[in-house]
Amino acid sequence: MVKKMVSLDQTEIKIISLLQEDARFSFVKMAKLLGVTEGTIRRKFNRLTKQGIIKTTAICDPYALGFDAPAFVGIRAVQNKAKNLAKEIAEMPEVQFVALTTGPYEIVTQVVAKSNKQLFDILLKLSDLDGIKGTNTFLMLSIYKQSWNLGNSLQQELRKRKKDKVSPTAFVFTTTLNFCKDLFFIGKRSSRIRLL
Repeated sequence: MVKKMVSLDQTEIKIISLLQEDARFSFVKMAKLLGVTEGTIRRKFNRLTKQGIIKTTAICDPYALGFDAPAFVGIRAVQNKAKNLAKEIAEMPEVQFVALTTGPYEIVTQVVAKSNKQLFDILLKLSDLDGIKGTNTFLMLSIYKQSWNLGNSLQQELRKRKKDKVSPTAFVFTTTLNFCKDLFFIGKRSSRIRLL
């Protein structure tokens, strides 16, 4: 999914950073921390969600919920069918992530399964799709880091802009935090985002 580039102002960047630190931040608390009104926070939050720049939801630990066979699957596809295959694979409920890629695979996916048997069934389902030349599966044994936190990168860019006195730069990103539908979250972040 390719998104059109959007410009974010300093307040929007800080809102994103705060929400990535703790998605339960209230608008009132954010407004106090950022020195703006609650209405400003609400308006900017609504713009960010309406434009698809951010999506907020819970992230779960798949292992705690009994999904003991998470895996990445590299898919070699017939070149002119890769895009349509990616769209078709994205519709499968067991698939959490799909991307067209460079390198040895045209498509990389992440799947979540409760057992090796269920993972095997998912792989069979994938192999039946027209246009797939082959797959390689990478079973995740242990996850050490999972983060969609772009807030720190945005804050660094904001500091650089202030230092260089550069006009706002366009950013492209969508933080998709779907309940049990993205890369896995283990533990809590201990770092705090320093506000400028």
